[in-house]
Amino acid sequence: MKRRVWLPLAVLAFVIAGLAIARNDTSPVPAAAPESTAPAATNQAVVAMPATTAVAPAPTVPPNIVLVLTDDLDTGLLQYMPKLRELVQAQGLSFSNYYVSSALCCPSRASLFRGQLPHNTTVLTNEDGFAKFHQLGLESSTVATWLQSAGYRTALMGKYLNGYLEARGAGLFEYVPPGWSEWDVAGDGFREIDYTLNHNGVLTKYGHSPQDVLSDVLRARADTFITQSTDAHQPFFLELSTFAPHFPYTVLDRYANTFPDVKAPRPPSFNVQGQGEPKWLAAQPPLTAADVTELDATYRRRVQSVQGIDEMIGHLFDTLGSTGALDNTYFVFTSDNGYHLGQHRLKAGKQTAFDSDIRVPLIVRGPGVARGSVDAMTMNVDLAPTFAALAGARVPDFVDGQSLVPLLNGSTPPGWRDAVLVEHEGPAALPGDPDYQADDNPTSYVALRTAAQLFVQYRSGERELYDYSADPNELVNRVASASPAELARLQRMLDQLRGCKAETCRGPMTS
Repeated sequence: MKRRVWLPLAVLAFVIAGLAIARNDTSPVPAAAPESTAPAATNQAVVAMPATTAVAPAPTVPPNIVLVLTDDLDTGLLQYMPKLRELVQAQGLSFSNYYVSSALCCPSRASLFRGQLPHNTTVLTNEDGFAKFHQLGLESSTVATWLQSAGYRTALMGKYLNGYLEARGAGLFEYVPPGWSEWDVAGDGFREIDYTLNHNGVLTKYGHSPQDVLSDVLRARADTFITQSTDAHQPFFLELSTFAPHFPYTVLDRYANTFPDVKAPRPPSFNVQGQGEPKWLAAQPPLTAADVTELDATYRRRVQSVQGIDEMIGHLFDTLGSTGALDNTYFVFTSDNGYHLGQHRLKAGKQTAFDSDIRVPLIVRGPGVARGSVDAMTMNVDLAPTFAALAGARVPDFVDGQSLVPLLNGSTPPGWRDAVLVEHEGPAALPGDPDYQADDNPTSYVALRTAAQLFVQYRSGERELYDYSADPNELVNRVASASPAELARLQRMLDQLRGCKAETCRGPMTS
């Protein structure tokens, strides 16, 4: 018999009051009128979605929220994840213009936890990741603390921030940040074996036996957390943060023989030199035959690696269904950044301002959420205020993002932002960093991405401008041929965003 989730009247009254004061629109998601939206042109594979259609009304009691945050997953890998496509994408809403604030793990994750752009968290690289986030006291106010204050049980399982469980200092190995009711976080879990897991402040070393595989350990702990939360009649927020498909592209044994013939995609930008490339990119030599063979092998392992994530998603839905929690749960799938494999002659990696690296999947399924796609310009800084709005939690004034709740019916309200900001401090990784790139690490830049254009300004003074209507593969830098008026307009928008804080980061930037 399925469990039903009920809230005590006092908790329900608190949450309803919270809904009234939460910043941004927190009203139930209305039914959607059919709308056809098309994704922006890109060199990535995009799964076609139908026009938006309405589903059941939004919940009248606080909903549960499950976030699956993957590591380095590019949009093209979605086609190899049948459970995700069946259970989430086909039943939910895809955000076709969703971007990360930085195409690097730690700055991106800091933005997600706080709802702030990198220039406001000041976490710009992996090197200063967890240590800086901790030393600045940024953990004292995150999406976890907001939701916990609203009566939620909260859990983080998997990966936290680069440098966690490596930091030296009294208590930092056993340290659990504020706001988390359940903490099951690994340090170096990229290989899925031979790792240390911090379970609510107790460190446990795991070996390389079948029962030690990190994905399976976390799946069991997620089952327990969901079951205990529903038994306690308490709403929950669960973030399952995978190490896959990050390098070394670990493949679970049960998927080692799958997809034997798959090869890396060959978009028009594959192993091609564009016009007007910045110096760091122009210096890259063509890929050799051996390079291409290695890229094919890497892509095959990435495809195999995400099978474990897909299996986990199917299992999560089984658990949510068996506990009676599914109908009142928002399920969110995304990645901390994308990944390139051969585009622009670049070997495996990230950190560029190209769509392969900054434009990632965001798919939401839940009560009141339309089915289909929406093309509004959205960012990872929007997730924290969205979760707070759904939970009826207060959002601090420092937050740069805005709640996506008004968009969950598949349409875009008037006055929505028309551009996103991407920030990169480079070279942003050192030898020993899991994200180290030896020769093809971009120099420092800030970038403005609109629905139609990409404008990049490097600290060196070099600039790039790509027009997606004519150049979807980002091969022709138009800076030299663009009019002074057009460049001035883009520069004004970029300058507004790179210096923005809180409310000034939201809404249209067009002047």
